[in-house]
Amino acid sequence: MFDSLSPHKQFNEVNFVEKTVNQIHQTDTFPEILVFVISGGQENRMMPEELRRKRLENQLELLPLSVKKQQTHCR
Repeated sequence: MFDSLSPHKQFNEVNFVEKTVNQIHQTDTFPEILVFVISGGQENRMMPEELRRKRLENQLELLPLSVKKQQTHCR
């Protein structure tokens, strides 16, 4: 949340959530494109464990959208 308030992070994904949701609602089907889900592997002490699990769950929900998919954990 604090990142979204920083002027030098104006292109942070948090600032585009509403626009992204609107674009999703305007499409009929998900295109057959390659989908990579990159999940952070290191613990973020600023993020509660419950929120971290929910974020990973949300990321994994993206995989079934495409037959061309891959999940990667990075550190």
